Amino acid sequence: MKKRTFLGIILPLFLLTLSPINQNLTLQNNNKFESSTNLTLENVISRRMSVRNYDLDTAVSSELVLKVLWAAYGYSWRGRTVTSFSGYPIIIYVSNETATYRFIPETQSLSLWKEGDHRELGRVYDAPTQLYLILDTNICSSTYWGNAEVGSIIQNIYLMANVLNLGTVCMYPNRTDIDQGLGLPPNEETLYKMPLGYPSSPYADYQNLTPTLHPSSPKLPEIQDSTIILENALHSVHPSHEWSENPVTQQELSQLLWASYGYSYYEDTAENPPERHRTVPSAHAYYPLKVYAANSSGVYEYLPEQHTLTTITTEDRRSSIAQASGTPWASAAPLILTVAYVENQSVQYYIGGQETYVEIGLLAQNVFLESVAWGLAAEWSKASSNQQGMREALGLAEETELHPVSIITIGHPSTYLHKAEWEERNYTIQTTTNSTISNFVFDQSERKISFDVSGSSDTTGFCNVITPFTLLWGDFTVLINGNPPPTLTQGSNATHNSLYFTYDLLSTLNVQIISEYVIPEFQTEKAMLFILLIAGFTLLVYKRKINSDQKKCE
Repeated sequence: MKKRTFLGIILPLFLLTLSPINQNLTLQNNNKFESSTNLTLENVISRRMSVRNYDLDTAVSSELVLKVLWAAYGYSWRGRTVTSFSGYPIIIYVSNETATYRFIPETQSLSLWKEGDHRELGRVYDAPTQLYLILDTNICSSTYWGNAEVGSIIQNIYLMANVLNLGTVCMYPNRTDIDQGLGLPPNEETLYKMPLGYPSSPYADYQNLTPTLHPSSPKLPEIQDSTIILENALHSVHPSHEWSENPVTQQELSQLLWASYGYSYYEDTAENPPERHRTVPSAHAYYPLKVYAANSSGVYEYLPEQHTLTTITTEDRRSSIAQASGTPWASAAPLILTVAYVENQSVQYYIGGQETYVEIGLLAQNVFLESVAWGLAAEWSKASSNQQGMREALGLAEETELHPVSIITIGHPSTYLHKAEWEERNYTIQTTTNSTISNFVFDQSERKISFDVSGSSDTTGFCNVITPFTLLWGDFTVLINGNPPPTLTQGSNATHNSLYFTYDLLSTLNVQIISEYVIPEFQTEKAMLFILLIAGFTLLVYKRKINSDQKKCE
């Protein structure tokens, strides 16, 4: 009886020490999606294509629909999978054969909106699932910039659908039909509709795509595949305009321009003759945008067909572009991409209208993702208030048919945030440096983190690496290409370790930081210590109770 009483006290306390961990794991399981493929980000961008014919007999599971929705507009360890000018004004509704649901990004869930089959609303291609992209005008009153924001979401839907071997296409539907059919409130306006399903033959599993040579030219190096997959890139999208002084390399410039508006390195053999798709879609394949790159050596126009550059001016115009665009902080950016559209009177309805702004969002999202893949920081901004000033800053004052609309600033961050993941828990490692960091890896079994550093040759590089005690602790060993660094200073506070070290940047160097202890040892020891304290306290209370009962009996 006494033993049972003791267990009745200690067991609930023991379970109480474990419950927060179990709850966190459950929440993370609900928001974590395993990669469905090992395709690199560049593979997925190259495989992007519009699909209009679907297998109507095969439904898309709710799990896959939620994966697509997370990629489109969900939450990540850095914030959201897309950036926003105005506070995330887009709403996504999902229709299947039984009901329409509203996507709730905060909980990664679907909330029932209206029962019944509403997939035919707006009259576009038949598919097992239909996505409706809606603008909340209470949050964003500008239809044009609302379209730019939805463009980023559309691109993510294209890319994640491709990863899952699903297909989609962005369509301009009968908007009134959708607004009324779904019973949307007055502040919600339909923008676009996207069918979602498995592509039918000959596009099933994208077997129609055949690899070709990667784009290259004498002025832009051959496109390379990074090591990052789409899910990881989406998790790391984070706007920033704080950069180090390191210039964007020619290889990085090549990657960014290609991702923004280039051509796929796959050939679509289902077309006759075979063709290459673009990295982003365009209404009626008009592709009205032009991309200009400005750095310290001048301003250049990107020519997607040849994947090359043509020089406009050899003057550094970044300060002028920053001033004309109304973003003074952009003058410090190592690279500024300016996105403009060109008037075309024969298709005036599409060029310069809402569809053009969607295309700007599509392009910007690809630049954000490719920046993540190459360890760069990006930010985008409106730039349409002083178009003549922008044309003059670019060296194109006489081209009045050119309308600069947005700028994207890119550079190497001065502070890197890396995610170390262990058993579905995320830990943030922060590094302040004058170098470029790439290929970050956390290896729990080896108790270490590793990454590569690069930068200007014949300079002294430095890193200040901050790690949480909950991940790594104890004594640390730092190795640069297998050797101790010239200088090493270790510090700590109540929650984190810091390691400051230097190195001579003669070439790309590998850094290894090896700790004495690593998760999960800390969690195990902490839990056991807490359990022992609770057990000791409980035994003490229990003995006092027995002694008190014995005295009462005497």
